[in-house]
Amino acid sequence: MKRVLLSMGLLSFLLQASFAQNSVLPRPSEMVKHNLGSMDFHSMDPANGINAIHVNNFHGMTGGVTEYGGSAFFGRSWLLNPGTHSQLTAQIMSVNQDAIIANGTYYSRNGSLLLVPLFYGIRKDLFYQELQDVLLPYVETAAGPVLGMLFPYDRGFLGSFSNMSTDLGMGMFFGTGLDYPINKKTMGTLNIRYNIIHFPGDFSGRANYNSLSILFGFSRILMR
Repeated sequence: MKRVLLSMGLLSFLLQASFAQNSVLPRPSEMVKHNLGSMDFHSMDPANGINAIHVNNFHGMTGGVTEYGGSAFFGRSWLLNPGTHSQLTAQIMSVNQDAIIANGTYYSRNGSLLLVPLFYGIRKDLFYQELQDVLLPYVETAAGPVLGMLFPYDRGFLGSFSNMSTDLGMGMFFGTGLDYPINKKTMGTLNIRYNIIHFPGDFSGRANYNSLSILFGFSRILMR
């Protein structure tokens, strides 16, 4: 029995020595030395971090402020080619009419005003080769219809809906942003855009609702 155990031990030793010398995998000591033992091999997946949003479809949502008040933004993007996306975006803009000034005077508040642009456009990633896996700047532009909804005051909750007045305008925006990784499929984003919004006539005191938007939020990768 001792001879059998001794023979098995010697054979095991020889096999391990041969494997250590001929295997393409690093030795455990080398993995520790080069900090390879803690490596997440999934990080080599092309759907990791910033390169995922660069080469995949995605959707996202952000919240922030415009010159007139609070704003929320929802978007869905489709990959055209690496770094170039078409995108459909919907934004809800709450307009504080006391903040709208014309000819040095405030407009009087006659209701709660919401603007809902629905824009279709293009997004282009920038400096991907230089900054991949760290940050992803981009520029974007889009255009489309804008629904204006004015809810009158002093009518109660249901009354404000039944007496709501609407108008349809047109608009577009130019913007830039910066994506940063949260995890493999989620990116945080900072977005700054200038909205150009016009109605065909006077709508709640004016026809022009151009404004600057600053938005923070996230995007989620949708695998192709």
